[in-house]
Amino acid sequence: MAEKMRKIKYSLLAAAGVSVITAAVCFASAPTQKNASSLVYFPDGNDGTALLRDAISADMNKTAQQSGTPADELERSLSVEPFGSGAEIVLSGLKSTDNAPVILASALGNAVKSGKAEFDVISYCDMAENVPFPSLPVSFSAGIAGGLAVYAAMSIAEALKKKKSDTATDITLETIHKSESEQENNKNAPTEPVRTEPTAESEKSVSPQPIPPVKSPEPQKTVPIIGAVQRFYDDAVDLGVLAPSAPQGLEAAGYIRIARALSEQKSPLIIAVSSARTETDKIPYSVKTASYLACAFGSLGKRTAVIECNSKKPSLGSFFKKTGKGGLSDIAAGSCTIPESVVLNARRGVDIYAETKANPMPASVFSTPFYSEFLQFMSTVYDVMILTAPLARDDEWKYIARGCDGIIIASADGRETDPISAAEILKSDIAFTAFCKAKDTEENTQ
Repeated sequence: MAEKMRKIKYSLLAAAGVSVITAAVCFASAPTQKNASSLVYFPDGNDGTALLRDAISADMNKTAQQSGTPADELERSLSVEPFGSGAEIVLSGLKSTDNAPVILASALGNAVKSGKAEFDVISYCDMAENVPFPSLPVSFSAGIAGGLAVYAAMSIAEALKKKKSDTATDITLETIHKSESEQENNKNAPTEPVRTEPTAESEKSVSPQPIPPVKSPEPQKTVPIIGAVQRFYDDAVDLGVLAPSAPQGLEAAGYIRIARALSEQKSPLIIAVSSARTETDKIPYSVKTASYLACAFGSLGKRTAVIECNSKKPSLGSFFKKTGKGGLSDIAAGSCTIPESVVLNARRGVDIYAETKANPMPASVFSTPFYSEFLQFMSTVYDVMILTAPLARDDEWKYIARGCDGIIIASADGRETDPISAAEILKSDIAFTAFCKAKDTEENTQ
């Protein structure tokens, strides 16, 4: 009974401590509440976020006077951030949201009158539905979990201690019984063993016999996975030769033809492009293929994004000669936001999300809710998303491929791919599979 009361006592203390710590962390880390926002689009294709921010800041006092909001509070609450091919005017941390529509309307109206930035308004005022974080329920739940954990740990420790004590008792009894048995046997044993001289016959009878060899089990037969590769190419669409450069234009290089055909699949469309084999070039053929294909989609009027999913050997920024503050790995780590990562209109109609440095990201990231929620959000902004994936045999590939509508295997030296990647693709629910090559090889032209 005393031991049970001791466990209950420490469990309650642990529950109270965990609750207090959890509540403090929740209140301290609570983000500033977003009140309302407006979305604008820059029709000329250039990033006019800075010009729009300057125009709104220049007339901040005028906006404050029109809306009846103190100017100092307005300066703290009003911000302009890039968003896709436009910008978002955000109000956050206001004491009262009643004037939010008036503030945003005044800010946009004054910016239009100033003529400093050219933009089209998509939405004048979207009121945010902020759901307060349930700090108290979370802290109480964490406290209960902490208390139960302490009670369970103490119970397990007590059971292990009892088991160890019982084992020691069993060993002691076994030793006593063994000692008594040996003493009983010694009474019947002769005081001195009978010694006999060894003979040739006796030596022959006790000579060691050779140990027969142990037959090792036969290896299990496995199904050859080369069949998966063949089935992949039987089912996949042959896109033919796509040149790794387009000096005569995207139409002549064949990319417009492919983009027009893929546009008929669905919208939004997510495509992963991967290499079949390791390449020595600074910019792999698969990245060049993905980039030119994105430019072809952009020329057809599709809002397109190229997202680099290969943080081990990034090269997308080298192709476009542009990068943002960080890439997908930085967004996943929380060190960079989506607006900070994007390079707007790296080519006409094409935004890119490129890694800034080699920053290996665990393959498990692509199987987490973050990755699926990221693609779901991007699908609301873009018509086409092209993911530059790692080598098709890497662990990341099977997770990336399963989140896409289609895949393209790009081979710089012929029609080859890794057997494991082909098997993974055949098990996936993918709308279309395709492959392309940089040039015809002797094997492929036969």
